[in-house]
Amino acid sequence: MDNDFKLNKFWTLKDTTNYATIKTKDLFNNPDVVRIFYFKKPFLLKVKLRRLNNEEVYVSPTRFMSQFFPLGSYQCVYQNEKFSFTEDDIIEIIN
Repeated sequence: MDNDFKLNKFWTLKDTTNYATIKTKDLFNNPDVVRIFYFKKPFLLKVKLRRLNNEEVYVSPTRFMSQFFPLGSYQCVYQNEKFSFTEDDIIEIIN
């Protein structure tokens, strides 16, 4: 794989339900497409949630949404509410 087309994420396309068979380089061909990656593999992350005054919590993201791939945001559920966060909010990747 060409180095120009690395995801540079803690997850791979094989960890998603809807992009597992696509080639990584194909994601970079049209950056104006909104893509939603649903995770089939659970990940435990320590993140800061801005809506909770940067409270540090442990969450498992359910999806990654991007309009200008590879930039985007993650969605998780914490205390029965949906929250979004970016890679800048990730403090630690537990698994």
